[in-house]
Amino acid sequence: MTARTRFILRYSLSQLTQSVVWSTQQPNVIAKAMGINPAFFYATPEDAPPRRTINLKRLTALRGAVAGSVIISQVFSLMDVISLSMQAYSERIRVGKEPPLEDDTRKGVVVRLAGENSIVTNLSLARGGRRRIFPIYENPNDPDVEHMVEIHSSGQNGRPALLARRNTNTGLLRRFSTACATDVAPSGGGEGSPFHNFLRSSGGSDCRVPVYWKVDDGRYSHSSSWAGMNIPPNWFFDLPDEGEELLLLEADATLDYPMSLRRVSTEDFDLDLKEVAQGFSQLINLATKGNRHRGKTFQTMRVLLVDPDAASRSGGGRETTAREVANELGLADIVVDARAPIVITIKDWLASVENRYGIKEKKPVSNGWWRLRGGSQDTKPNKPIVLETPEEEWFLSLQGELGQLGYTVMDRVDALNVYGSLDGIPFIVYEKTTGDTLHTVSQLVRKGMVEPQQVCAFCPRPWALEALMENSMQAGVRYISSADIYDRLLHWVRTRAIEDGATAEEIQQELDNEMVDILEETAKHYDGLVRIVK
Repeated sequence: MTARTRFILRYSLSQLTQSVVWSTQQPNVIAKAMGINPAFFYATPEDAPPRRTINLKRLTALRGAVAGSVIISQVFSLMDVISLSMQAYSERIRVGKEPPLEDDTRKGVVVRLAGENSIVTNLSLARGGRRRIFPIYENPNDPDVEHMVEIHSSGQNGRPALLARRNTNTGLLRRFSTACATDVAPSGGGEGSPFHNFLRSSGGSDCRVPVYWKVDDGRYSHSSSWAGMNIPPNWFFDLPDEGEELLLLEADATLDYPMSLRRVSTEDFDLDLKEVAQGFSQLINLATKGNRHRGKTFQTMRVLLVDPDAASRSGGGRETTAREVANELGLADIVVDARAPIVITIKDWLASVENRYGIKEKKPVSNGWWRLRGGSQDTKPNKPIVLETPEEEWFLSLQGELGQLGYTVMDRVDALNVYGSLDGIPFIVYEKTTGDTLHTVSQLVRKGMVEPQQVCAFCPRPWALEALMENSMQAGVRYISSADIYDRLLHWVRTRAIEDGATAEEIQQELDNEMVDILEETAKHYDGLVRIVK
């Protein structure tokens, strides 16, 4: 290669980066660096003929324009590719098809089958954060699932404050703030970080961390439903015995309105027992495959939250219950009763009202005919309860359940007609939404129709209880949330298994025989959602 050719190549390469900023690496400097006499190539402009100097300036300008525009366009193209990749990644997180990340900073994650919607799961995430529980949902477009993703997928590690949401008819509160308790976001990745700001400015969503996996309804046994899903090593809990680990699986098979206590069949379940069994099996298979190279053995504990008395009928006409089916087929290791703790909590509140006001065995003030829903006209209640609810099915189911405890459930108007006032009568308010319930209670108390201490408000969605509705809560009213009760029980099961090393048989026996004591114990640690406001 001649000296001229080497100089041309060296000169061309030296101008690549210089052209982006419309600068030029001087040819005489390049020639001297190569050990060549600059005058031999007219390396200095003053040595070149005028016409060649003009051409040199023209070509230099053209080179800068072409090189600069090409390189800058490539930079913008790369940024566009990054933005599209982020949006695609964010969309996979939103629809539940991005596998979970491994996090060595925390040990132990609960995997929970949550069906299409699970209010208790949303509460568990709000209390413990996304790094303690990983749900399996069926519908990414469910408003509660969207709300959960919007809160927890932003990458915050702490426990976000409970946020209010509107009722299901008005959609979500799209504008919200997230407050963390003690933990903070990872360095460089939190709110306000360069990455976070670039993600926002590039049009990408704020979904940065996978928070759930999606399985279509009825497809829990299909391997394609779990393609890409994995069980990270840090999801196994350490047991007190050295070398042993525990994979903790949970399933929420409750209905949307469990506090109505209505009698149901297993066909009413959003997440039926067969899907629970298939989901548990698939998750155990994933854990087994991923655990082979680690050389550690693990145990599995399957916890099922369900109404154990739900009827199950076979094609041959044989009638059993959900618990009998679960025990016969070995669908779960522990069955958490979703019905008994609600009844126990209501009984506890009724006892507090009776202690305060005495047992009201009232004689009716009206001598005329009156009629109770579900009862006969000549029935005179000795221990009345007023139930304010818009749903006839809820009224009748609670009427039947509380009737077994010696109470007669009445409508508010009927109670006023019979007794003349509501003084000292236990009063339950159960509307379709938590917001409606709080508003009704507030109006009843402010109008002086009832005293706060005689009122119990059923609030299935507890986040509205803690956030925007806080000003609507009345001092002295008892607020009960089924989601709170269930979350406390599931947390108690985890604590007994992981910290105390209790077996599934021991835990099941305690749940069956000591439910009252367990509810009292767990209520001490969760005073925020089921409480008397002071």
